[in-house]
Amino acid sequence: MKVDIKAPGKVFLCGEYMAIEGGKATLLSVSRSAEISVEKIESNKNKFITSALEKEFLFQLNDRSEIEWINESPGEYGLFLEIAIKVLGIKPIGEKFSINTDGFFESGIKIGIGSSAAISVAITKAINKYFKLNLDKQEQLYNSLEVHNYFQNHTGSGLDVLSSFYGFPVIECSKDRNKSFVWNQVKIPKEVIIKFVKGPTYADTSEMIKKYHSGKIEHKSFFLEISKEMKETLANLSQAYRNNSPCQIINSIKRYSTLMIEMDSTFNIGVYSETDKEISILADKEGLIYKPSGAGGGDLGIIIGDNNSIISKFIDRLSKLRMKQIELI
Repeated sequence: MKVDIKAPGKVFLCGEYMAIEGGKATLLSVSRSAEISVEKIESNKNKFITSALEKEFLFQLNDRSEIEWINESPGEYGLFLEIAIKVLGIKPIGEKFSINTDGFFESGIKIGIGSSAAISVAITKAINKYFKLNLDKQEQLYNSLEVHNYFQNHTGSGLDVLSSFYGFPVIECSKDRNKSFVWNQVKIPKEVIIKFVKGPTYADTSEMIKKYHSGKIEHKSFFLEISKEMKETLANLSQAYRNNSPCQIINSIKRYSTLMIEMDSTFNIGVYSETDKEISILADKEGLIYKPSGAGGGDLGIIIGDNNSIISKFIDRLSKLRMKQIELI
């Protein structure tokens, strides 16, 4: 028996960081997925394979249902499997687990499109199906979140897990005061054109979130003021979706990006790298929006506008800044 499960990555179109504070975020499901397979093998040991390393790793469980690697450990690449086995309470014997995340890399550099969330979802769904745990959708989502929370040391909003779990093209979502998800599908008018460019670096999301939380403590009064305005802007964006207004959508995203630049500068998070800042200024001169996606840090950039020709010419100019267009949706 073999089970294969895929879960897509995601892109934060708008609402990054404020999603942690209960703000409404817009997430896009991308065309690249984490792939997990579980199958039976003729052995009393278990095997683990990851696309990140060209090796097979043998393991068994100890009396505490924890993985003990035999001969060699995959290190951080085995963490998801270690966490998932613990969270879901399974006891594999003679099983092979494979994780493929090739789609989350471009020219050998990782893309910040939610690989950890996608792996958490895919491994939970695969284990549930293979081991016949009979978890319903809500239980699978809850366990996916648990796996992801352990991996990220309980930082982040969990909205990326929600996006990967359902895989809808576009969702608007938030967490209420009870930490429950509130979400719905939205449609972005075709007049709103969205393109993606990949920078030469990869950002560490966990480290940037730590800087964000430190900034909140150090600049309390500033944060109270700007977070209120950012959440109001996200509420305006939500209304713009309901109005199906391309102009309102673009203006709301632009306003949020402007506020993000101000917060990033004050907190010194590094959301906007020096290259991001330069591109943002150039984009503004062309009547376009350029913003980092998610945590930022010179990783993935989003270009938004309503004129395909202007956007295409603008992207061509970015090659001088080592930015390359990539297809994600």
